[in-house]
Amino acid sequence: MKPSLLTWLYLALVWNSCVQSPAFPQTKKSSSRPLPTPKASLSGAKPSPPLPIFKTEELKGLQGVLETSMGEIVLEFYPDQAPNHVNYFAGLAKTG
Repeated sequence: MKPSLLTWLYLALVWNSCVQSPAFPQTKKSSSRPLPTPKASLSGAKPSPPLPIFKTEELKGLQGVLETSMGEIVLEFYPDQAPNHVNYFAGLAKTG
């Protein structure tokens, strides 16, 4: 009895999974050195002003609307789950 095509495919997949390295290899841990601070731009451009900081209560119910040629995209934010991200987005939107 000859092996079917499905049998060969199964064996190829099993062999391939055994031979390959893991899908998500372990990365090296970062050193305990602090990150370097960014230097001023050589072009003489002024640094951007700091973003405003909002309270979590102010961010509740906040929505972002992206207007595209295909219509609007409404973004819903979750400040209780990701307060820093919502604060950053709101700060960028406010400063323009």
